[in-house]
Amino acid sequence: MLLNSGGNSTKSSRGIPSVSKFCDESTLDDEYENNYRKYLAYARLLTPSKPLAEDLVQQAFLNVFKQIRKGKEIDVEILGGYIMKSIHNDSISIFRKSSKTQSVHVVNDDSHTPENIFEKNSEKQIVELAINSLPKVQRTAIVMYYFDGLKSKEISAELGISDSAVKTHIQRARKSLSEFIKSHGDEKPLEEVKL
Repeated sequence: MLLNSGGNSTKSSRGIPSVSKFCDESTLDDEYENNYRKYLAYARLLTPSKPLAEDLVQQAFLNVFKQIRKGKEIDVEILGGYIMKSIHNDSISIFRKSSKTQSVHVVNDDSHTPENIFEKNSEKQIVELAINSLPKVQRTAIVMYYFDGLKSKEISAELGISDSAVKTHIQRARKSLSEFIKSHGDEKPLEEVKL
């Protein structure tokens, strides 16, 4: 368990006593200030929704804060892992509650004829399936780029990876999307499919 309800002295794996520092509100504030973007990037890997990712990070810090207020002692050395685990667990809880698979919904076009609606919905379903079939990092990068309108440098900062890595993920995602769409009966290149 990540919480320690004992004293401040522990023994290392070699049996040498060491003094642990436990997290307090000040330490938690510092962790938030220094590592918020890292936690947000991790949360974005779990959900393509930026607002939901922000909520997950806020909830994780709130969980730790509540534990501190209850008198639980959380070792500073494992605080980052504790927060990551909280983000992960909360994302699973949200996923279970929604009882829907994680998907990206493409906004409808303004053409309202039955034929156009059917054709557009079919295209959108293929695009949705294609996006949801991508690996998490590629899906997150492509959603942030096309749906959130972020530039590669902004995505880089949020995900904590280099700008060139973001561009590579977007390029690979485009290639995968194009191949997926072609293999599902749509001969249009990816650029022609209206998102």
